[in-house]
Amino acid sequence: MELEERPSFFKVLVDGFSQQLRIPRAFVKNFNGRVPRMCGLRGPCGNLWAVNLKEIKDRVVFHNGWQSFAKHHFLEVGDFLTFTKDDGSIFDVIIYDKSYCEKNVEAAKSRIGNVVDRTINNHIILGKRPALDLVEETSIGSISFNSENPFFTTIFTRYTRYDLRIPSKVVIAAGLMNNKTIMLQDPTGRSWSIKLNETPRGQMRMEGWCNVCKENQISFGDTLVIEVVNHSVLQLHVYKVGAALDVETQS
Repeated sequence: MELEERPSFFKVLVDGFSQQLRIPRAFVKNFNGRVPRMCGLRGPCGNLWAVNLKEIKDRVVFHNGWQSFAKHHFLEVGDFLTFTKDDGSIFDVIIYDKSYCEKNVEAAKSRIGNVVDRTINNHIILGKRPALDLVEETSIGSISFNSENPFFTTIFTRYTRYDLRIPSKVVIAAGLMNNKTIMLQDPTGRSWSIKLNETPRGQMRMEGWCNVCKENQISFGDTLVIEVVNHSVLQLHVYKVGAALDVETQS
């Protein structure tokens, strides 16, 4: 069977790499004339990091988010990285060190002695690994949500009633960058057509969301979990104020 060809490039890290990293000019053509605002970097451990792509004059660089990726993987001057792009905007990254072998991140951590920022907001763990678990402290107590799909959670307020946005990290993880519309399934099984508008930060604003709230009688203080079932379907989970504690949901 013929192997699938995916565009790729490599970079040897030099001084100044920790703040931004330039994508080779010849590789930019693989974006087909439209450089996305956001992309995903999938590291050796399988985690996905949302990174801003910034155009500076005639260059395209990994910008905001790249710093966290570099810090988490203890990248150093002289490391050799390969970036392989999928059909969307996600790159699989392989890291080699000066030994010409794949880098042992744990060994580098011990040697360098830095402390890694492990804030969950910096990355989205994909379904390749064991199911995602979210334990959210809310007005109704501890809500446990378990899913292999990307998802996000929010408290329903007067602001989210009219302006709910899919976070950029979820947009990248679920491959929603080019979506104009998406179907939202509510807890009763009804489907709603939602328009998606990209914001400058790479989020997706959900137009038509207010109607879903009214029909489902969502109240201020309710906890919402929006799960990306696939690139064209979202599933809404609602935990009502005053509901039983320690609710566990599994998709």
